[in-house]
Amino acid sequence: DGRPVSVLVAAQDVTALKAVQRERDDLRELLATTIEAASNGIILRDGHSRLLVANTAARQMLGLTNDQLAMHDPLPPWWKVVDESGAPVGQPDFPANQAAQALAPIQPGTHGILGPAATITWTRTTATPIVDNITGTLKGTVTSIADITELKHREHDLEQALTRLGSLVANAPVAIYALDADTAQISLWNPAAERLFGGSAAQRIGTPLVVQGAEEIGRAHV
Repeated sequence: DGRPVSVLVAAQDVTALKAVQRERDDLRELLATTIEAASNGIILRDGHSRLLVANTAARQMLGLTNDQLAMHDPLPPWWKVVDESGAPVGQPDFPANQAAQALAPIQPGTHGILGPAATITWTRTTATPIVDNITGTLKGTVTSIADITELKHREHDLEQALTRLGSLVANAPVAIYALDADTAQISLWNPAAERLFGGSAAQRIGTPLVVQGAEEIGRAHV
């Protein structure tokens, strides 16, 4: 009468497979949490430059949203990347693109990110390609970004302080000279020292402290 007389049921134990899948998911969650918690900005792109991950630190340092980093939304009109001289850096010269082109890690480079109201965030960026070990083709890139704005400000302040100090030494009415602690050779010889002891800075710097009128030198030390 066409009715089935039996039913064949096939079953397979997938407990081990489920355990592997859970372990994989746990590792993915751990990786995502680690990337998000990193103090450095981290950006992952696939072999076609499509955005996979950009953590909060990266978005904050670059001043861009996830959609802007993914190139779904246009960049702000004021946004620009510059080098240390202030010259614009084009997209082909972005570290990730250079790493993808060269299939080799890019050494740390310093870039300025122009923000609204002429603000600038200084970064030190490295980029590393992910290359297939068998085919040698590009699978993606990893970019790491460190905010060095405070360091750049300190360097600028130090340069200004050294400039002021140099001006004070050069215009001081008293003889000022310095000796290298390792070689005991003259490393500084100001104009007043030239007038008092003789010899120009070009002649004295890099030579031992041996001059005529040693008594005068002695009195100057005292």
